[in-house]
Amino acid sequence: MSKSQKLKEAYYFSHDSNAKTDDKILNLRSDFGWEGYGIFWAVIETLRDATEFKFPKKSITGLAINLSVKKEKLEKIIFNYNLFKSDEEFFWSDSLLMRMDIKKEKSEKSKEAANKRWE
Repeated sequence: MSKSQKLKEAYYFSHDSNAKTDDKILNLRSDFGWEGYGIFWAVIETLRDATEFKFPKKSITGLAINLSVKKEKLEKIIFNYNLFKSDEEFFWSDSLLMRMDIKKEKSEKSKEAANKRWE
């Protein structure tokens, strides 16, 4: 598989260039260093690929295995820094949900504009 084919399979999402200095992230980094920051972004990327951008809490063990991190550490990162929201079944990132809504809106507007040009 060529490099361009791999890029086509990756899904885009935006994030703030100053995320590393957000207060919640600084608290995470003070406890887990850059490893925690990397795990945070791996979780965000996982959410980006998940259905409705939410991840089932019952699958955290598998996610920990996938990320090569202890389940206890992953749960602390997910649940102890107010970086994610959760209910009984899922956890998610409000920031990611907002960004994906903006992306969807832009995509729909672009599609509408393209359709008008072809009419």
